[in-house]
Amino acid sequence: MRPSLVLTSTIALLSACSGAGVPGTNAFSNESVSPALSPTFQPLTRAQVPGNQNRDRVRSVVVYTLSNGSSHNKVLSFVARDGALKYEQSFDTGGLGDPAIAGTVQGSIAVSDDGRFLFAVDAGSNEITSFRIVADGLQFIRRVSSGGMLPVSLAVHRNVLFVLNEGSSAITGFQINRNGILHAIRNSSAPLSASDVGPAEISFDGSGRVLVVTEKSTNDIDTYSVADGIPSGPTVNASSGMTPFGFAFVPGREVMVVSEAFGGASGSGATSSYKVTPPDTLTSISDSVPDHNTAPCWVVITRNGRLAFTSNTASNTISAYSIGASGSLTLTTQNGISAETGKTPTDLALGPHDRFLFVLNLKSRTIGAYAVASGGTLMRVRGARGLSASALGLAAVPSPTE
Repeated sequence: MRPSLVLTSTIALLSACSGAGVPGTNAFSNESVSPALSPTFQPLTRAQVPGNQNRDRVRSVVVYTLSNGSSHNKVLSFVARDGALKYEQSFDTGGLGDPAIAGTVQGSIAVSDDGRFLFAVDAGSNEITSFRIVADGLQFIRRVSSGGMLPVSLAVHRNVLFVLNEGSSAITGFQINRNGILHAIRNSSAPLSASDVGPAEISFDGSGRVLVVTEKSTNDIDTYSVADGIPSGPTVNASSGMTPFGFAFVPGREVMVVSEAFGGASGSGATSSYKVTPPDTLTSISDSVPDHNTAPCWVVITRNGRLAFTSNTASNTISAYSIGASGSLTLTTQNGISAETGKTPTDLALGPHDRFLFVLNLKSRTIGAYAVASGGTLMRVRGARGLSASALGLAAVPSPTE
């Protein structure tokens, strides 16, 4: 019988993966820190930093996060120049955030496949806001009802967007028109496996024919087959390990990598991989490969499909896994530490060309930045600090002027 998540583990996980409620200012400034060292970490020289010979590419990255405030919800933008993030401006969604969900979900910001539009959840007002990405920032398009209560995560494939409404324990689909306006798809709502399951993320597979939702409280992974924007399901799959949280798909392959927080138990974090077969079948490839750290909750994968990174929320570290041809996972460092972070690392985002990895450090109220080398080696470079304690979601995109 697979283990169930007891109440004490749930409380420990929420504490480990949120870190919310830390008061702080909203004054933005630069963060300058030294490379994080561990017994297996080999810092790069300046000449080895990826993109050092082509600074225009680094300078053209824009990083977005949500303020997620209860009275105002804003998208905050940062510009990366030579690896140093600088706060640029904010864009009001007109909706409300919900500080209580900070550090508990992945995918609260999504960018359209063509890079023209950005979508953000307004969890406190049960809405989704659309922006057009333009040369001088973001242009507000429209705010629409999420079709449920407490929207926390978004999935986009071509002209279809799905939202995970945690408060309604359901998912709902929208069509994205050519102007970035969302229109609810009739009969596109579908339930999760049950109520109050602690959903963490929704995402499409690469084909757009399968939707996946992870459930922290049940140790289940829900899959839905999707045709013409209408989901069927869910098919409920037992997770390989406890507390499946964030996940990502390997580009060009039907392989999914899932972090497992194991209820926040110290040193017990792991990551699993699965083969995804339409219409909705999951088959385990690597079962619960330990990272020897605590509460891995967020996952990103490089565009070449060779590396997966997880943020270990309670260990203040990042782990890297190499992804084999079959989708198997191998930890790249013996102790599971590829970099040390600020306090309570949550959301992750890879910049264009995968030269830089960004992490939202919730309790430190910073965005950390790391140069990425082959094999998953990371070198910390200058990031930004001064975020609110309720910050949520992370996306890194090319500057529209590139």
